[in-house]
Amino acid sequence: MRLRGVQYGARAGLRAGGQRSGQQRERNYRAQHIASHSCALRGAHHRFCSAFPRCSRARRRPSLSTSRPQRSMLFSLPGRISVERLPSSSRGANGRGHRGVNMRAFSILLSMLAWCWASVVTAQELPAVGADPAKVSVSGLSSGAFMAVQYSVAWSSEVMGVGVVAGGPYNCAPPNGLGFINVCMRGSPPAERSWRAAQDFARDGVIDPVAGIARQRVYLFSGTKDSVVLPSVMAAVHDFYGKAKVAPDALAFVRTMPAGHAFVSAEIGESCGENGGIFVVECPLGTALYDQPGAILNHIYGLKFKPAASLSTTPIAFDQARYGGGSALMAGKGYAYVPTACRVAAARCAVHVVFHGCKQSADTIGSDAIYAKLGYNRWAESNGIVMLYPQVNASAMNPMGCWDWWGYSGLNFQLRHGPQIDAVHQMVKRLLQGS
Repeated sequence: MRLRGVQYGARAGLRAGGQRSGQQRERNYRAQHIASHSCALRGAHHRFCSAFPRCSRARRRPSLSTSRPQRSMLFSLPGRISVERLPSSSRGANGRGHRGVNMRAFSILLSMLAWCWASVVTAQELPAVGADPAKVSVSGLSSGAFMAVQYSVAWSSEVMGVGVVAGGPYNCAPPNGLGFINVCMRGSPPAERSWRAAQDFARDGVIDPVAGIARQRVYLFSGTKDSVVLPSVMAAVHDFYGKAKVAPDALAFVRTMPAGHAFVSAEIGESCGENGGIFVVECPLGTALYDQPGAILNHIYGLKFKPAASLSTTPIAFDQARYGGGSALMAGKGYAYVPTACRVAAARCAVHVVFHGCKQSADTIGSDAIYAKLGYNRWAESNGIVMLYPQVNASAMNPMGCWDWWGYSGLNFQLRHGPQIDAVHQMVKRLLQGS
């Protein structure tokens, strides 16, 4: 059974909503296809691990007490999910029986438990700092790169730039069913199909008009040593933005560096070609180390000042449940870095959202490596940028703590009001309040 995307009849259900809101039409879309989606998800958990040869190895949690973290593999499944076939006598008239209903009930229960857990987190609310709505951008690694693409396409009228590090094109998983791993991480997904999906969703009013993508500044990165998301996939991302008519000078593609599947930092990390550990590496560029956070922010904003030697404050933890993070199967806490100068509304600071990769949340790696040490915050301090680091932890439906790019949180995951996209959008709106 295949996950259904816009190419498999979703648009008919979306358009039947007439004048109803985009949010209501997305709920209808999810309800109409929940049975087929449940079946596909159960098989997908089996296939996800098979993409990574070393995923079953035992490993230790990395420690950031030294400058070189211990090595560990990102992609591991703690268990297997069995898939059973109901006897034909137990199936309903639609031939699917009660599997879709049971999985839907299970998903709802998980969401309720996640919400209850997140609601007891003693973290503060994000500050309303009156940030500049014209200066919102996103970036991410791996599943976070998929999410950065999804968010920037769904809210293209509100996002000025995006950084994609080892991710894939928009709406890649649904048309490929259970084969999405091979196609979207190791194959050559057709950019034309992703572009048509974006056009169709925009026509149905469930994402912003695609014309907004053309004005974005886009940074793409694919390491030549990346064994998780192959360079051919990032080539498809490049082609997608080409079809969106992003200007050549606004579309940067770094693809000759011998980096593994990781963020590239000038401050912490393992050797350049590593595909494990906390998925942060250091890569030499001439006589210095390549500073990817700085490269992303500079390409998007055109930075005026060098990174700060010291920070004016420390990152804060905030309660993601306030913004719908619980029902979106996100972690209880997210993190943000708000330079002291940006707490004055008149500062009109920019906002940049960083989506971590699978097995890379703060709780998973047991450290502040991504939200405090990667290198974004020093650039943000000197250039007036509020940094937002939303978090996703592992769960039964998401055993590796990935951002949703295949549908575990709902079939509208790639749309404007998909659970995780909507939750992060609410966080950004909070930072913009007072502007």
